[in-house]
Order: sequence, then C-alpha cells, then structure tokens
Amino acid sequence: MKNQKQISIKKIITQEPYRSFIKIFDMAYVLDTTGNIVHVTGSIKKNLGYTAKEVINTHFKDYIGIKEIPIALSVFKDIILGKEAKGVTLNLKHKNSNEVKITLNTVPVIVDEKIIGIIGNVTSALQGVNTDHKKTEKKVQEIENKYKTIFESSRDAIMTLVPPNWNFGSANKTTLDLFGAKTEEEFNRLGPGDVSPEKQPNGNLSSDEAKKTIQKAMQEGSVFFDWVHKRLNGEEFFATVLLTKIKLDGEELLQATVRDVSEQKKSEYLLEEKIKDMEKLNRLMIGRELKMIELKNDIKKFKKPNN
Repeated sequence: MKNQKQISIKKIITQEPYRSFIKIFDMAYVLDTTGNIVHVTGSIKKNLGYTAKEVINTHFKDYIGIKEIPIALSVFKDIILGKEAKGVTLNLKHKNSNEVKITLNTVPVIVDEKIIGIIGNVTSALQGVNTDHKKTEKKVQEIENKYKTIFESSRDAIMTLVPPNWNFGSANKTTLDLFGAKTEEEFNRLGPGDVSPEKQPNGNLSSDEAKKTIQKAMQEGSVFFDWVHKRLNGEEFFATVLLTKIKLDGEELLQATVRDVSEQKKSEYLLEEKIKDMEKLNRLMIGRELKMIELKNDIKKFKKPNN
C-alpha cells in the first residue's frame, strides 16, 4: 500500500499544476501521506547540505529540530486532513549539525477527492545572507570541526547527556571501547544507570548519586568526582568523571569525560597495603626493641651485687 501511494504521488507531480509549482520555487518538496519524502529540488544541497538522493524515502521529521518535531507533526496531520499551512516557521537540521530557520507553505495534493500526499515550498534563512554572515558561519564551522576532531580522537571517553531523562546523546570511539558498545547508536539508547552498578562504594544507590551530581553540574557549571562504572558485559571498573554544562544548538546539555583509573586505584591499594605492612612491621620492631631494653634492665638489676 505504501509503495502504491508513492508511485501515485510521483506520477501526479509530473503533471500540471504541480510541475509548474515545483519549478517556480528554489526549494520545493513532496511527501506521501505517511510523511516520507518523495521528491525535493536540487537546491536542498545548497541550503541544508544533503543531496536529493540522501533524503528521498526518509521521513521529514528526521530533518526537524528536536524541540519542534511535535509542531511539525501537528501541521502535517492538519494538512493530511485537508488544511493548508502557510508561513509556518521551523528549524531544520543542516547536515553540518547546525539548525536553519525556515518558513514553509504546504498544501495537500488531492486527486478524485482523495488526499494522496502534500506539496510545499521552503524559504531558507541561508538564502541571501551577506558576506560577513557567511564568514561568521565559516568560522563557527571551523570551530565545530576542530571540536569534533578533539572529540573523536580523545583518549578519554567523552559523551553527552541530554535532558530531561539524561540519557546519552553522543559518544566518541573511546567511549564505545571503554564500555564495550558496538555502535554509537547502541550506546545512545542507554543512560548512566545502565553503565553503573546498583550501588556506589559509599553504599548509596547509583541512581540517587547520579541525580545529585547532574543537578550540581547544572547549577555550578561542572563537577569532578570518583565513580564506579560498569561495562555492558557486567565488569565493574573505577573511574573519574568530569561533568561540564555546555550549550549546543540552544539547548543546555552535559558533557561527561570519563577516565578508567582502575590500574591507578590498584596501585594505590597495593601502596596502602604495603604502608600498612610496614607500619605493622615497624610496630613489631619497636615492640621488640622495647622488650630488649626491658630485658637488659632486668639483667642489670639481677647482676647488681646486694649490699
């Protein structure tokens, strides 16, 4: 049924007046009744960084800013019911991870009194920007690329936590290796509780301790602490964690930098045990020395002639 709808809408948009509508506008699009993208004009590459081939047969909500997905779905539902949407402002996701503010106008495609899809045009905020703005965007992109390089090549595990549930939103390769996740998608389905034992060494629940540290990081900007983590295979390890509040695409997130310090903890434990053994030996030696002194004094008293 889905393929039939797509074929039908594809055939219709080659006919008037839809063909002329698509040609008039710099950035036009066509969706089927499920929200899948059937057609886009080539200008999508200039405005959003994607090729037409990359977005065809994907769902339109994949390109909507996360906060505005409910609005976009509501508008889509209204259009499928026969309404028009004019002057709707939304943020679309650019391929470089930025968001682009756009204004769209959309109408239903009706054939034989049946809605078989929707067609619309987009006005992008990127069109007609001045040179200074482009230079600024280029500088921002350079900074983002530099950050991305640091993020991906870091020997520390770096991940982001996204409100309100504070599940993971991104992770570098070191993170995947550290926790034993096969892909970033697999790891991003998890939260701190999934990579922590039930309780921390202080006896408190990991879930309670995690809430406290997240709240403190959001209030103070950052927090550094010791933590016991758990790999996906159940193996536990000691770690240090730095939580830092960051702002990304207008949303406040937390970036976590995790370092496995199990070997360090093991060395510290062995050192502590060695110190304890030396202290114990020292006490024994001191006790023995005192006993010897006491014994010598007793011998002197015994050898001293009586008057």
